[in-house]
Amino acid sequence: MTLASEWSRYAFQRKGLRVSSEPRMSQRSTYFLSLPYRYALPLIGTSGILHWLISQSLFLVGIEAYTADLKHDPASDLNTCGYSPVAIVCSILVGAAMVASLVGLSFKRFKSGMPVAGSCSLAIAAACYPADGPVDDSRARWLRQNLEFLPLQWGVISSDGEFGHCSFSCEDVSMPKQGKAYK
Repeated sequence: MTLASEWSRYAFQRKGLRVSSEPRMSQRSTYFLSLPYRYALPLIGTSGILHWLISQSLFLVGIEAYTADLKHDPASDLNTCGYSPVAIVCSILVGAAMVASLVGLSFKRFKSGMPVAGSCSLAIAAACYPADGPVDDSRARWLRQNLEFLPLQWGVISSDGEFGHCSFSCEDVSMPKQGKAYK
């Protein structure tokens, strides 16, 4: 969900690509926890609390028996499993809250008209395909060779003829128009 959300924001805001190697120029590094911190930190916190609650739900109980004259009586010792109903109920509630928040976040709509690609490399490649045509000046040639290092935005880069063309660009782009065909 966070991947699709970040992908869709490229239609509204020009920004550098997120890379796993050393960032160059306008590129950005990946998240340390593979998620934006506004999701990762609460997830780590609630997972830690849930883990602690589950560890308090079931536990080992060892009882050593002694006689009236304080001598150990191993025949009367007891080892068993104990449980805490309060911790079990709290674990269920925290787990249900985590699932409910995930379901709630899944209803969040994306702002843009950019096609959802998820992590499908074919869809990502199609969205990145540059416009056809010769590159005749040195600035345009430099831009095409160094595009991955520049701040990019997705949108219509050309609308000549019957079909328009949408792609990432470091130059001005416009939003696709309803009813027009794009390739």
